[in-house]
Amino acid sequence: MRNKLFLAFLAVILTALVSSLLYEYFITRDFEDYVSGVKEDKLYWVLASVEGSYADGQWDHRSLHDSIHWALMLGFDVRVLDSAKKELMNSDMALSGLSPSMKRRMKNLGSIKTAELEFEPYPLYLEGSEIGTMLVRPLDKTLSIDRKGIMFRERGRNFLIFSFAIAGGGAVVLSLFFTLFFSRPLKRMKDAVKTMSHRDFSVRLPVLAHDEIGSLSESFNFMAEALEREEALRKHLTSNIAHELRTPLSIMKANAEAMLDGVVEDKILGIGNIRAEIEKLIRLVEGIEDITKAEAGFFIKKDYVMLDLRDFISKIAQKMEPLASEKGLKIKIRGTKETTVHTDPDKLERILQNIISNAIKNTFTKEFISKAPSPSPARGEGCNISPPLRGGDEGEGDVCGFTNDRISNGDIQIDYGPEGDMFFIRVRDTGTGIAKDNLELIFRRFYHGADSTGLGLGLAIVKELLEVMGGRIEVASKVGEGSIFTIWLPGK
Repeated sequence: MRNKLFLAFLAVILTALVSSLLYEYFITRDFEDYVSGVKEDKLYWVLASVEGSYADGQWDHRSLHDSIHWALMLGFDVRVLDSAKKELMNSDMALSGLSPSMKRRMKNLGSIKTAELEFEPYPLYLEGSEIGTMLVRPLDKTLSIDRKGIMFRERGRNFLIFSFAIAGGGAVVLSLFFTLFFSRPLKRMKDAVKTMSHRDFSVRLPVLAHDEIGSLSESFNFMAEALEREEALRKHLTSNIAHELRTPLSIMKANAEAMLDGVVEDKILGIGNIRAEIEKLIRLVEGIEDITKAEAGFFIKKDYVMLDLRDFISKIAQKMEPLASEKGLKIKIRGTKETTVHTDPDKLERILQNIISNAIKNTFTKEFISKAPSPSPARGEGCNISPPLRGGDEGEGDVCGFTNDRISNGDIQIDYGPEGDMFFIRVRDTGTGIAKDNLELIFRRFYHGADSTGLGLGLAIVKELLEVMGGRIEVASKVGEGSIFTIWLPGK
């Protein structure tokens, strides 16, 4: 990758070099064409002036003198011959007829004596007939002007060479720098992928910028985190499944061996025991399928949206209402009317459905609390919430006090609201409650109480989903009075 980047920069530099050479070639050619064109124009003016000095078959020496004077001013040493090749006028003769002050000024234009080039003949015509010849060569000053043109071309070429050397050298240095700069994150990513190939999923990449490379690093980190979590869940699930399968298989084996050995004479009873264990295995497999579907959501990249919390909770409550009505329960919702949060609606819906479903299953439908108010436990006693949270927005005591006149027997109440940069959803029930010693165990996979008929996977999935979303869950409960589950999630 590094070599490819360097070769790409080198190709750009070579392209710039070729462009500079082409530029220098065309500029030089255009400059030479311009100088040659100017010289031809001047020579044409002199020829036209000399030819104008001939009229009615004879030369006008005064006009011819002025024409050669004009030629000297344009930088030409001129001799004019008639048709018989006899010299009529030259530059020396034209100079001799000038005033002393004019001669001094003309010397600044060039010296005839120091002119070095050979004369070039140009025929003179009048109405198609040759009337003479004009011999022309540049004066020495004109030569210096040509030398200035040559010097201009050389300096222009040198300027292009030096500018390209500076720009090209700088480009090479910058290409090396940017090659290293751009390739370093990719090299880190290559090393990280190599580390992951050895099943070390703890590797992470630093996100140094919010560009394509930064986005790629974030995606890589998410992938590594998902793989690390998946590996941990796989090991955990495998261990749990092995543990859960061992008991029913052992029972089935014992019953089968007992029937074969004649220890159990009532084979119908033995087959019944085996059938009961098979049904447990079927429920276990179904539970594994459910947790596999849930875990698939752990590894999907966060798809957060803005949602109205009250409207969101109301829709979930409407779905759960038929299940609650079968037991004569009511679901009440209370909280700030306008609470907009930025969260993952799919995961949050799964979490709430699980908690509300548990509340419905474990809530009594008849009076079980004495009419006389029982003393509330001390703040925080038997409560897993630290610090204890206020219950609602109308000040009816902390959530660890279950003698709350705002929630009556047979009700399931859902409170919600913002709290700093987070928001909470609190589900209260008047169910059987959870013993204090079991509060930490209920979030373990395959843990279920003595009276539970479930597999003990729901709350474990809830906790793992919340961890993926950067939140947490807290529970407060008292046996015989009910439970309060509080969900905390980032709201921004």
